[in-house]
Amino acid sequence: MKPLALSVALNALLLLLALIAYDHYARMRELRVAVVDVAAVYRGKEAQFTALLTQPGSAANAPQLAADFARRLPQALDEIATECQCLLLTRAVLAGQPAAAAGNGAVPVADWTATLQQKLGLP
Repeated sequence: MKPLALSVALNALLLLLALIAYDHYARMRELRVAVVDVAAVYRGKEAQFTALLTQPGSAANAPQLAADFARRLPQALDEIATECQCLLLTRAVLAGQPAAAAGNGAVPVADWTATLQQKLGLP
């Protein structure tokens, strides 16, 4: 009787370990989606750029600042995608409210716009 009970307990333990391993593997492969509001970032940079151009003597730096922003934006987006380990989309491609979608079985969507603004030095 004891060998049968030991065998059942061992099989149950192995089954439990297999289920835990599968759950961990399935969660690793789970699609994560995040958004950034690139339009808001552009508007913020445009306001910063306009304020700079209205200051006397600062127009000479304008082309370099624009080139730096054009170079830094894709880098910042790549950094965010690496940080969140997710598919990063612009908010314009979403229809509806991302926060409401998370409750009905849809893929939850995180907003990383504030992080992008911080990386680009925007308020």
